[in-house]
Amino acid sequence: VIHLDRSEAGARRTFGFRLAEDMAKRDVSAVMEFKSVGMTEGDAIEVELNGKTVQPEQLKRFHIWDGTDHDGKHEPYDLFRIALSPRLIVYGDNKLAVRLLKTTEPTGVIRVEEVNVKVHPR
Repeated sequence: VIHLDRSEAGARRTFGFRLAEDMAKRDVSAVMEFKSVGMTEGDAIEVELNGKTVQPEQLKRFHIWDGTDHDGKHEPYDLFRIALSPRLIVYGDNKLAVRLLKTTEPTGVIRVEEVNVKVHPR
């Protein structure tokens, strides 16, 4: 889980993960998804994978108004989806970094969680 404190706009937080597929050697496609809980419509984040900025047109954001938390309680969230390429991600250890660029609220925490990579044969 990455915690982005709204009072620290511009702060960058990271999350390490391991990929078991070598996208450079296999004919596969991959997508990364993660949830962001507590964002407002006016909030904006920047995402990096292994030090490379994910371009805004590659970062898809979907608001899930009927989401639930792990206890089944109502908890809306934003789902972010990134089409991955060997330029962004490598076999083995990787690092996801998220920076809060803009916020509409002076206080509170945004949680980035449930980071998943889905790999599909082409």
